[in-house]
Amino acid sequence: MKKELKYFLLGVGSTILGIIVIFLSFLLFIWLMERADDNDLKNEQEFKVVQTINCDALKNAKFINNSYIFTNDGIYQYSTSKKYSNNTNCKKINDAEIEKVIGYDFMKDDHKVYSIKYDTGELVENNYNFYKIDYFANDEVIYVSNYTSAYVDSKETIYFLALKTDGKIYKVKYVRNYQKNTYEKVAEEVWQEYADEKILMFSSDEHYDNDTNEYVVSLHYLKTDKSIYLRENNNKEECQKYIDVKCTYELVKNAYLSKINNKIIGKIDYGFILNDGSLIEYYDNN
Repeated sequence: MKKELKYFLLGVGSTILGIIVIFLSFLLFIWLMERADDNDLKNEQEFKVVQTINCDALKNAKFINNSYIFTNDGIYQYSTSKKYSNNTNCKKINDAEIEKVIGYDFMKDDHKVYSIKYDTGELVENNYNFYKIDYFANDEVIYVSNYTSAYVDSKETIYFLALKTDGKIYKVKYVRNYQKNTYEKVAEEVWQEYADEKILMFSSDEHYDNDTNEYVVSLHYLKTDKSIYLRENNNKEECQKYIDVKCTYELVKNAYLSKINNKIIGKIDYGFILNDGSLIEYYDNN
């Protein structure tokens, strides 16, 4: 009888202990969820819709920059401050279809690179020899950053980042062949990638550091098929306080923007544009 009572008490004790563990685990789960909600609320409060851009072209946008919306049926100029005479925030300025963005310029299906005259919307071919390289016409290349030019070992050397259809960003290096007056690719390597995410767009700053002889890139914004990443300063307080401390940065996933990732169609200097025309104000103060 005593033995049976002992086992009974042990069983009851184990059951009570199990209930306590489950209860504490539940409390921990609730605390973590509330903390996540607080972080999401903080993110949501940081990114407020400040206005709506009235422009139907946004529904079919392929690319957006600070001045233009590129669609399959043409190029639209837009404004976030005033309306045009058509009583909307955009107007069509050219029927040309742009295939891809090449730095500040654009490539059509004729594989030529053009710039746009802001006042007329006219496309002007860029005849700089560098823009005639075959790399830009490659169907795998969908976006190219602004290039950086430097003289390395007495040779004109050009660096740029390229986003390809495989969802990876590549760092590319070309050197000018003065005898042929052409540019030859001497290096290309994967520079940014994610194991389970595909990069769709990015924005960056680039320069050549003559002290270190390196091509230096800082990503401000990166959009994948799942997430939005923004640049954050790792040592903001120290690098702003001390002249001999360089600022260091990293890309950090933003929880709120990642939730509305499928609605974000463009990043401009002062915010994000959504597919319904909403403009979320954001300035990179890092």
